[in-house]
Amino acid sequence: MALKVGEKFTYSERIDESQPLLYAAAAGEYFTPRHIDSNYARSLGYPDILIDGFLTMGLVSKAVVTAIEDPRLLLEFHLKYKAPVFVKDTLDISIEVAQETEKTIMLKIDVQNQEGQKVFDSGYAVIRNSNGGPPNMD
Repeated sequence: MALKVGEKFTYSERIDESQPLLYAAAAGEYFTPRHIDSNYARSLGYPDILIDGFLTMGLVSKAVVTAIEDPRLLLEFHLKYKAPVFVKDTLDISIEVAQETEKTIMLKIDVQNQEGQKVFDSGYAVIRNSNGGPPNMD
C-alpha cells in the first residue's frame, strides 16, 4: 500500500466488559482489581473498570496495523497517556500520514474518547516506507 502525506484513517473501538478480562487472562494481570472488578473500581471512585494502559495501547496499535495493512512495517510506536479509559468508553482513533522520507513514514495518532477528551498526547508511529513493494527486513 502506498501511503501519501495528508492521507487519514479513522478507527473506532468500543470497549466492552469482556476485553479487560481477556487481557488480564493473557497478561496474567490479576493483581490489580481496578482493572477487572467493576465493584472494586467503583469503590475507588471510578465510573467503571479502569482499562489497563497496555490494553489501550494494544487497541491503538491494532488501528495502526489496520491502516498500514502490514505489521512488519511498524518500526516505532509512541503514545503519552493523558486520560484514563474505562469499560464502555469508545476510542476514536485518527491516524494521519504526517511525513515521508525515502526510508520511513511518520504517522500522527490522535485518540479521543466518546466525550472528545484526548486519551493520549503526542502519539505517533514510524513505519518502513515500502514504496509500494514488500518490506526489506534487513
